[in-house]
Amino acid sequence: MRSRRDGKERPRPYSLRVVDAGEDAGDEEGTLARRALFSFLEILALTGFAITQPLLEVFGRAPDRFLLRDANPADIVVFALVVALAPAAALWVVEWLVWAAGERARRITHALILGLLTAILVLQVVRRSDTVSGVALVLLAIAIGAAFVAACQRWRPMRTWLALASGATVLYLGVFFFTSPTAALLSDEQVAIADVGTIRDPRPVVILQFDEWPLASIMNDAGELDADLYPNLAALAADGTWYRNATTVATFTSHAVPAILTGRYPREEAVPTVSAYPENLFTAFGGQYDVEAQEMVTRLCPGATCTRTNNGGDTGLTSLLSDARQAFGVMVSPDTTRVFNPATTSSDDVNLGLDGTAELRLESVDRMLSSITSGEGPTVHYLHLLLPHMSYRFLPSGQAYEGQVVVLGGGDPLGSEITRSSDPVAAKIAEQRLILQAQFADRVVGQVVARLEETGLYDDAVIAVLADHGVGFVPGQYTRAIPEGPAGESLYPDLLYVPMVLKGPGLTAGEVSDTNAETIDVFPTIAEMVGLDLPWDVDGIALTSQSRPTNDKQFHIVTVEAAVGEANSLGPRLSFDGDVFGPRVSEHGLDTVLYGDNPEFRSYNVSEAGELVGRPVQELITGAPSPWQATRDAPERLDDYRPTNGIVPARLTGRVTGPGPAERPTIAIALNGRVAAVVETHTMGDIPHRIEAMLVPELIVPGANDVAFYVVEGPDGARTLHPLTIG
Repeated sequence: MRSRRDGKERPRPYSLRVVDAGEDAGDEEGTLARRALFSFLEILALTGFAITQPLLEVFGRAPDRFLLRDANPADIVVFALVVALAPAAALWVVEWLVWAAGERARRITHALILGLLTAILVLQVVRRSDTVSGVALVLLAIAIGAAFVAACQRWRPMRTWLALASGATVLYLGVFFFTSPTAALLSDEQVAIADVGTIRDPRPVVILQFDEWPLASIMNDAGELDADLYPNLAALAADGTWYRNATTVATFTSHAVPAILTGRYPREEAVPTVSAYPENLFTAFGGQYDVEAQEMVTRLCPGATCTRTNNGGDTGLTSLLSDARQAFGVMVSPDTTRVFNPATTSSDDVNLGLDGTAELRLESVDRMLSSITSGEGPTVHYLHLLLPHMSYRFLPSGQAYEGQVVVLGGGDPLGSEITRSSDPVAAKIAEQRLILQAQFADRVVGQVVARLEETGLYDDAVIAVLADHGVGFVPGQYTRAIPEGPAGESLYPDLLYVPMVLKGPGLTAGEVSDTNAETIDVFPTIAEMVGLDLPWDVDGIALTSQSRPTNDKQFHIVTVEAAVGEANSLGPRLSFDGDVFGPRVSEHGLDTVLYGDNPEFRSYNVSEAGELVGRPVQELITGAPSPWQATRDAPERLDDYRPTNGIVPARLTGRVTGPGPAERPTIAIALNGRVAAVVETHTMGDIPHRIEAMLVPELIVPGANDVAFYVVEGPDGARTLHPLTIG
């Protein structure tokens, strides 16, 4: 207060001063320890609001992510503690490092930290409302953050409340550890092995469980399994039975796989662990069989029966924290189109090279092969492999190629995991990439069969090869969600019908069966083949002795949420008439993607002019230069190809522009004088003529590759290639 001439005090004009909550009203300096404690508590409170609670809520609803990462209870506990404490500790350390420059500098830094965390919180809250985005959202968050800091400086009770609110971090951890779905992974997984009586015919049991593999991708328009593209699956079918009318009972892995292993329809939201599904194939066989199980996103095999081994790939705490970083980046992004769902197997980052392929856990194939040994006792060999699941990164040979990781929210030009591109050409190229990767899955089938033959186990073995569900390729429609009405029904052939081949006693070798089979039939069928009497009821039937009276099929839609913080949900059981939708599978089959007039290069023949693939350009008719100009992305991949990096540059992207006609041109891409791909252009965003082509890998040479583009005109037998300028 300042004195007036009349002797009365008058108030000083208000000025902002950075004040610590740790300062007493009567002791402006406060003790150093008290200031340090209160500054940490304030930061902890706001990191709790802005970071800890949102992340623990998201990951608490996504036990699938922890299963995918092979996380043990210690990993989960440490993950939660790091998320809860590390951000606050790091910011607090920064603040006190600044203290070396003086107390005022530290206080300013503290105020900036509080403002930043408040802005981050505002970003998340307003972003979810979907009312403001972009620069406006950032400016709003900054303004509210600044206002909050100013209020804290003016009103001491707000600072006191903030310090007390730091205790909420304990609450967030408690909810995560004790009430969230992920909490189920912290409990004891020991479940008693079932008393099933004596297994009368204890044969080797081998189950290859593939993921996201539609039946249409292996079947031609005549309804035949394509033996040229899938020789190993066809050979197995010749020794067993191909169930051409097999369908899944759930559209998401965490429900579809437990249904297969229990023989029951999904009944409730449950974490896919043995404690939730104690009556399953592993507990039924575990008393009299050895069990070698490679589970990817489930834990249905009891720990006492199956030794937990790291399945390879991106696993453990480091990968979980990377997932948390990705999720948080989406949470605070002003771009409201970005999404991240930790319950999926996709990554939010767009990566090249081998990044993103580690989640496929290809090491588990070698582990399964090595577990099959001559003279072994009765053993169940189970492998769930995330093939040919997106992202599509592998050629039939098993070589990886460079490509974008499919992301939730539209990061892949050919359509995101939520929706397929509305352009039919883009959807076709995406399906071609699935077929190439499915041929790699067929190669795995061949490796397992060869190992069984090598060890003398094949003839007696009970073998099941199937997929948990399919994936949609209808342009403009969802890939895994099924809306109501005709749009949803258009997805049934791709999403619900899956490959399923069984071999064993009681089946007719080489039979193509159109009986009403569902994936829940695999377990009871295997049980009957080996003479195991199940001590509990199942919904599935033993296909060796039973059949359903009608072709009515049942399944559950699992809603896959893209938004951060939203959990996937199991919908009610639905039914449909297989007599109506079964015949439509061939309408979505191989022959709608690949043309048959170039057998040697059929997997790369996706255009009406695809008969040119593999032909030397000098043998073809060339015409006047085209007015179109081609631009290719990342030209260095083919200009300086080095095989030692493990990546084949077999995927070429780019665009064509110029004064050409408005209709789409057909583009031939030649490598070193031979046509390596022929594709139509497609639209992507504001790019009217995008190029996406899978190149014949045998035509790629080490070092510099000569790349040429041509516009293809004329009918079959009279094609003319018009060279393009490459920009």
